[in-house]
Amino acid sequence: MRSGATFGVVVALVSGMVSFGCHGRRDPLHDPRRIERYEQNLIASAARDSGCSPVQVRPVRIAEAVWTANTCAGPREYFLQCRRICRWRRVQTVSEAAARVLQCPAESIGQELGADPRVRTATGCGRSVQVALRCNEVGCGWVPSTPARGGLQSPGGSAPPVVIVPAPSQ
Repeated sequence: MRSGATFGVVVALVSGMVSFGCHGRRDPLHDPRRIERYEQNLIASAARDSGCSPVQVRPVRIAEAVWTANTCAGPREYFLQCRRICRWRRVQTVSEAAARVLQCPAESIGQELGADPRVRTATGCGRSVQVALRCNEVGCGWVPSTPARGGLQSPGGSAPPVVIVPAPSQ
């Protein structure tokens, strides 16, 4: 009889850890009420980072812990890092990440979306490179997934287009 009661307690503890995590609360990335609050904080952060009004910021979740904030200045990605508390970490922009590979100033680099919002083509100074968003427990970054193509041109020209990232199709 004692082993049956012990088994019941162990099953209850394991079930609690599976559904609520080891700390006795729900996983913040799967709790709709928390996500809504986190998105409001993201809008404020993205507005501050981009210089746009908060009404011009539209967040879109593109991966487990990654959102794109569509702003008046173009898309900016953010990683929701949750340890004891959750904090938004800004991901380097596609233009910033591709600048060194394309040998071009970040402000002269535009981006194009593919079918997956975590893969973009960065174009500037007559060259292009495909970059992919890669993440681990610490953060995320855009890394080249193809070699740069095209010849070099002098920096300058027209401003890169503003890209709006749609929500991934499910």
